[in-house]
Amino acid sequence: MRHPLVVLCCVALLVLAGCTAPATDDPPTSDVRLSLDNADSQRYEVTVAVAPTTVDTLRIIGVDGETRTYRDVDSLDVVPSAVLGNATGFTASGPDVTTKRYVLEPGTGIGDELADTPQNTTVVYLVTQPDGADPTRSWGAATCGQSEFAEIAIRIADGGALSTATHCGSLAN
Repeated sequence: MRHPLVVLCCVALLVLAGCTAPATDDPPTSDVRLSLDNADSQRYEVTVAVAPTTVDTLRIIGVDGETRTYRDVDSLDVVPSAVLGNATGFTASGPDVTTKRYVLEPGTGIGDELADTPQNTTVVYLVTQPDGADPTRSWGAATCGQSEFAEIAIRIADGGALSTATHCGSLAN
């Protein structure tokens, strides 16, 4: 009879051991590598927003020049697809939300670092071709959940085909 009691006590100690660790308010962070490559003969613009929490205000500029505003956005699903499909730019604001815009000339690439990005962050991006007849090329959102966010890559091939990749976990240098 003693053996099951000892096992039960050991299990209880293991479970409780995790409860005694000091609590931390800040999630772990990582520096996310951002890789943008344009192998096409056209100029592109890429806007990236890093949103660790809900975006307080999301402003989307349409091809018609009109700005549409959305509040307390926790997913792009709350924005009508017609608005996303006609966007030429956006800004996002809120606690710890940062937005960056990049211009990719033909045949160029840009590397950047999104420093101190908390786990469970969402990176939202918009790729546009400002000089094209249909400027909106692609919207997207990427997250690694509770894993370390290591890299997001956006590649524009010759001819304009887009591909994106997200890498979670550590990247070997």
